Amino acid sequence: MPNDEDLLDELSDWNRTYLRLAQRLILEDRRNGARIFGFSDEVTTLVAGLTPSQIDALATSVELVCQLHPGPTSIFASTLH
Repeated sequence: MPNDEDLLDELSDWNRTYLRLAQRLILEDRRNGARIFGFSDEVTTLVAGLTPSQIDALATSVELVCQLHPGPTSIFASTLH
């Protein structure tokens, strides 16, 4: 069973991966990246401008920095059946 430190490491890894992916997609195609992640214009601008050290600082917070933004239920239904 994972201990608290293991869980914090996993949370940090998840946050870092999420922020890097979001930033990459936004920098490649701002409008589509914002749509995929459900970001407002303000959050899109903030994520696009994050430095690597800022991403690391956010990633190591004790909170999840992302929010599940599920697509159409048909995606889940087709995957689960």
